[in-house]
Amino acid sequence: MLTYGLLIFNRNDVNGVLRLTTLLNNAVDEIVIIDSSDPPEHKRLMDKFTRRNLKRAVIFRAIPLGM
Repeated sequence: MLTYGLLIFNRNDVNGVLRLTTLLNNAVDEIVIIDSSDPPEHKRLMDKFTRRNLKRAVIFRAIPLGM
């Protein structure tokens, strides 16, 4: 059986990530978010993300490597 995953790279776009994960939650088997947001935005993402009823979803924190 095929399984599908969603990989999202994020930097300071909390609303976009939440909108995307809400839309595709039922279409994929797993969601992985690599977040390089600033600390206040990362905290905001984590707070909003824990309130959502998303199935297998994981957020990894990554240090931004620069521009």
